[in-house]
Amino acid sequence: MNDKLTILFEQYKRIGDYSINTANSIKNNILTYGFGIIGAVLAGNIILLNSGKYLSVVLGIFLFILPIVTLTILFIWIGEVHRMVRAGLYLLKLEKQINEILKENILNWESFIREKEKTIKYPDFLSISILIGISFFSIIAAIALSHEEGIYLPDAIIIVSDITIHLIVVYLIVRIIHRFRKLTFDQLLKPSSLTN
Repeated sequence: MNDKLTILFEQYKRIGDYSINTANSIKNNILTYGFGIIGAVLAGNIILLNSGKYLSVVLGIFLFILPIVTLTILFIWIGEVHRMVRAGLYLLKLEKQINEILKENILNWESFIREKEKTIKYPDFLSISILIGISFFSIIAAIALSHEEGIYLPDAIIIVSDITIHLIVVYLIVRIIHRFRKLTFDQLLKPSSLTN
């Protein structure tokens, strides 16, 4: 029994360290490098725009490259958030199992977090909103720029396709967030397979 408890504590410690330190660092690095890439693309686009020679390239970057890059960063970041949530859920199962073995409520951090919050909160929603906003407004910028330069893109096709793509992305994000929230308690109420 003591060996089992030692192993569970060690596992709890390692996953907790990953969840608190490593995963947050990875998540922040994704956003930092992602915004750096977006900034570099925008800066390069402004330089091309000021040269006055490569308007079609500038429009292509605003219409296609920037939204694709932004949405790719968003989904990579959401994947890391999901990994953090899974680690936290596993820690919660370990807490319950260790507390059952000790017949005391010694470990309670993850259960406290789950009672107080819904996994994704305001900073995460802000990151999601900023990335979707950059993607959406880059296409609006391309349309405005094309009108200013006297080039009339087929606005209806671009706007409808852009709105459709972004609605699909928002729908997927809402589904992912809903899944996070559902995982929080629903799956944890089932008997733990760890005790077997």
